Amino acid sequence: MSSLSSEFTKKIEKIRQGQPVISQLSSETKNKILNSLAEKILSSESEILAANKVDLQSLPAETTSAFRDRLTLNSQRLAGMAESLRQVAQLGDPVNEVVEERHLPNGLK
Repeated sequence: MSSLSSEFTKKIEKIRQGQPVISQLSSETKNKILNSLAEKILSSESEILAANKVDLQSLPAETTSAFRDRLTLNSQRLAGMAESLRQVAQLGDPVNEVVEERHLPNGLK
């Protein structure tokens, strides 16, 4: 695993541990984080692509070409990831939104 992959894994774990805190952030703050992540992907393109190359080279020889293709990153794919994060930031915040509410015959909501 490359140092960037290891660093990324550690950061993801910190995010998971902070999930209760993240859910309490304002929509504006969460959107700023998403947009910041999009910018970080684009500004770290060369490091991400280098780490991806190392990761691809460490795959077993019997790895299928389809799987290898799904793991292969390039500038277009990174731009797509950044754009997807920006699109999520444009969506409404679903936290605490009641989508459906029912009352069951036994009185439960």
